[in-house]
Amino acid sequence: MEVKVATANMAGAARKQNPSRLKYEIIGDLLSDLDIIGLQEVVKVYGPDGEIVRDDIDKLLINTGQSMYQPFFFPYLDSTRQSHPVKCGSAIFQEYYEQRCRILEGTAILLNRKHIFCDFWDNERRGYYGLGDNISGCGLAEILPWYSDISGVTIYLGNRDTQPRSMIIVRVKLDHGKYILFCNVHLATLKEESREGNDKKPIRKPSPLGINIRAKQIAWVVQYIKSYQSARQVKEPIILVGDFNAEPGAVELMGLKQLDLRPINTSGVTHRTYNILMDLIFATSDIKDIDYNIVDLGPLEKILGNITDHNPVKAVLDL
Repeated sequence: MEVKVATANMAGAARKQNPSRLKYEIIGDLLSDLDIIGLQEVVKVYGPDGEIVRDDIDKLLINTGQSMYQPFFFPYLDSTRQSHPVKCGSAIFQEYYEQRCRILEGTAILLNRKHIFCDFWDNERRGYYGLGDNISGCGLAEILPWYSDISGVTIYLGNRDTQPRSMIIVRVKLDHGKYILFCNVHLATLKEESREGNDKKPIRKPSPLGINIRAKQIAWVVQYIKSYQSARQVKEPIILVGDFNAEPGAVELMGLKQLDLRPINTSGVTHRTYNILMDLIFATSDIKDIDYNIVDLGPLEKILGNITDHNPVKAVLDL
């Protein structure tokens, strides 16, 4: 039985909205007709009177067939809880702050409605998800520990070195009756890991602190899934996608072997600015990989303008 999945980083506030064709329209076209999609850096903004100013998921759903997907969204940034005038120096977020908007950014999963979302585990463990709208439902979601100090608690200061990250999981009953766990993560990265190369081009070099933080976040994710498996006494196939801010063979991702997870896409480029592969799809060994495709958005950006600096990854897997 085949299942088609994808991961895509929406670039949050790193890309201005394209006046000719919005980025979610382009991404939506590319990701249509899939079974499950993991999204990172998804933004939703409410105006002072509660009106929706920006909704990445809604725009994306319109272009993938709005009735086709059930969305699950979990914000790791909420300006009502983490008020700060800047987000990584973003002029886009600054405009929202000046307008007294409520800004949310987080991870999301889109599930094709031909499959069944299975609520599981204790509702108390679902984390913060109640946003009072039709995209607030969540299977299981948590803020990832940051681990940059002894306590593991870091206060968000509006910069990359203190920005929270998150994990979201749904348990899915596919239309053929098989169950899988689909997990979407966005791991940490630090400002010191992005620098200018000798040819003035941006490069990314993992730092010891960044590696340590991501390794501990992976260990936390592994333990979280193991505790679910233990509580439910099940060991269903797992698909793990996301922006790992690390390449598939990186030392900080070795902990995923404890869940029998292996990378599906091991070559190519997903982050065009740094020219590296960091948007990944992992699957347990009981899932066979048939094909994967990295969608190069570079040529489209040259013609249509800003979309995202991450190339989406699509994969066809066999259960």
